[in-house]
Amino acid sequence: MDSLIDSNTMKWNEELIDGLFVEEDAQLIKKIPRSQVATKDTLYWPYTTSGHCTCKSGYRFLKEESKLESNQQVPPIHVKQVWNRIWQLQVPPKIKNFLWWACRNAIPTKQALMKRKILADSIYERCHDAVEGSMHALWSCPELEVVWSDSDEWCFRSEIEFTDVKELLSWLIAKGKSLELFAYTAWIVWNQRNKARVNQQAAPLHQVAQQAKQKLVQVKADLQND
Repeated sequence: MDSLIDSNTMKWNEELIDGLFVEEDAQLIKKIPRSQVATKDTLYWPYTTSGHCTCKSGYRFLKEESKLESNQQVPPIHVKQVWNRIWQLQVPPKIKNFLWWACRNAIPTKQALMKRKILADSIYERCHDAVEGSMHALWSCPELEVVWSDSDEWCFRSEIEFTDVKELLSWLIAKGKSLELFAYTAWIVWNQRNKARVNQQAAPLHQVAQQAKQKLVQVKADLQND
């Protein structure tokens, strides 16, 4: 993220940010105050709120890793296939870019911003119970159950654990799930989260799934009319 900051002025490189991020995220990033003093990067452990590694959090991490490795329902990730499918999606470019960044854990979640010492707290504001990483913010948070339980397409959500968005997308591709519907749903979830954080009016979560379906129907209709 240091490449987003002008090393001479210690201000955001607004032209670069506008080119890399969707408009909503770019505006949020540029509003974050920057320190005028250069600071060195520090090691950060993402599995505790303090950023310090503890025996308890390390044990929990290894236990979860072991559980995921033994889960035969999740196929190996084919990275090139995931990237190709993202760019082939029949969705606006800003949503393709968003998914690509989410797969790289590069969307500005609280976890990502805390690593850069921009925020002091990485706990997700919806549930107040877990670190806000890309996967938790878009998919696995219990507060999002009302979104992803709306369709049988996502009935596996409570049965299979994924380590990150890239692994989730790889599984969706392997199982022939609707990536377009997932993309629109995740996009609306993220934008709803952004608006709620800055106290802007946002649609309630129980309307997100229906909004995503309507967007997808509209796009398909527009393609047929072209």
